[in-house]
Amino acid sequence: MRRFNRKHHVFILMIFASSLVKSANIIDGEILFKESCVQCHDKPSEEMMIFSMKRLKNKIYGCVGQLGLPWNEQDVDDTAEYLDVKYFHFNDWQ
Repeated sequence: MRRFNRKHHVFILMIFASSLVKSANIIDGEILFKESCVQCHDKPSEEMMIFSMKRLKNKIYGCVGQLGLPWNEQDVDDTAEYLDVKYFHFNDWQ
């Protein structure tokens, strides 16, 4: 019988931990955008000057705070991912 060494334990732990992390969900992001954002932002405009995912999330957090939306970090991630896929395509040009 083969014994597991420390590297195996770390690798197994990393796989388990990564499965617990929820990735962004663009379907939820689209719903959140249509329910809460589209009244002011029917689509992103060039004047928004957003060139990175970090800046996009900061803009979303700003709106969430201003409007007092009961969003959590996952809601912001989902909405940012939806907007990136639909409009920004950051990975295509960064």
